[in-house]
Amino acid sequence: MMGPKIRQFRLKKGLTLQELAQKTMTTAGYLSQLERDLTEPSLATLRRIAAALDTPIFTLLNEEDPNASFVPAYHRHQLSFSDAGVSYEVLTPPTESAVNGPNFLMMLFSLSPQRFGSEERVSHDAEECLYLMSGTLEVLVGETTYKLEEGDSIRIPGGAPHNLYNPGQTAARGVTCLKPGMFISTVRP
Repeated sequence: MMGPKIRQFRLKKGLTLQELAQKTMTTAGYLSQLERDLTEPSLATLRRIAAALDTPIFTLLNEEDPNASFVPAYHRHQLSFSDAGVSYEVLTPPTESAVNGPNFLMMLFSLSPQRFGSEERVSHDAEECLYLMSGTLEVLVGETTYKLEEGDSIRIPGGAPHNLYNPGQTAARGVTCLKPGMFISTVRP
């Protein structure tokens, strides 16, 4: 139930629906529907909402016990964004301390063939390490494109605008880790 969490964080920040709409380039009506779980946001919109609320994106999505230190494989929180062709499986769910910045956030990811990881390039203060388990991946960091094959890894410096693209015919699967596990904002190309 993402909507009530968005409402909770919006009220905690003292923002009206109209103020949050201005910060996220949406409308108050859309946000009202979102808060009542009548609609679901795109990945890009969810990133803008998380950034506007100064909260990690996965805190809005996390349904796990904030005090849990063990998550069995069958109980991992899974996130799928069909608009972006990307899905995530949270390996280290954020805790309540995520608002203050957890030590790290680690996720499995899968990116569909011929798809970008996001509608826009993203940037965040956290350093990110990505390990590709299968498939191929192009990682655009700044103005440089790195081509990753199975077993390759890359470190993306904090603050570097980046995006992923799967040029292959099969899903690209891997592990990504952000330190600290922070919210992710979008960067206009």
